[in-house]
Amino acid sequence: KANPTRFSTPEYRDVDYADIGPEDIANQSPVTDQQVQQEFDARKALYVTPEKRDVQQLPFPNQAAAAAAKAKFTAGASFDSLIQARGFKATDITSAGSAKSDLPAGVADAAFALALNGVSDPVKSSFGYVLVHVTKIEPGNTKSFADVKDDNRKALATQIAAGKLVDIANAFEDARSGGASIAQAAKKTGMKYGHVAAMDASGKAPDGSPAAAPQDPEFLSA
Repeated sequence: KANPTRFSTPEYRDVDYADIGPEDIANQSPVTDQQVQQEFDARKALYVTPEKRDVQQLPFPNQAAAAAAKAKFTAGASFDSLIQARGFKATDITSAGSAKSDLPAGVADAAFALALNGVSDPVKSSFGYVLVHVTKIEPGNTKSFADVKDDNRKALATQIAAGKLVDIANAFEDARSGGASIAQAAKKTGMKYGHVAAMDASGKAPDGSPAAAPQDPEFLSA
């Protein structure tokens, strides 16, 4: 009673199984160059990483005040001093990691025309007039067809193969219904056949090592 696990063993099962996945039949469905090109064209937007910038928009009550502040900056004043003079903190007016499409039209045009640490002329915005200041630039990137061709080909082959799995599964069930064993049905339909001599519910063999079976919780549960 004090040591029940020392006097018991788990249930073991002898298991036959058939197995197949998209990767097993991907080579049976060659993908043409035209299909790969069509996939690239349809997903082209996904291969574009836009340039992003950290942008500060310092608001002013009117255009004249904004122009006067810009003149101070041109004369050597730091943009931080302009922020402080307006009673703001840098975090209050900073949009970090902004793509051009993330910003209002006028501000976006000004921000993406500036060099790093540049300051725009007064820009009319929804806050009135602002000075736009760029503090960081992350270059964008566009992947070419050559960059993604192989990945697209593999993905398309897997998609096509996945569609064929339904037909294979149905054919396997038909063979089993006709009296074929799992091994016979697997051979007939092109599935892989496997056998495990002894396996407990955690997927271990009697010696405690992992059983030679698919490491899949659904397989163990079934």
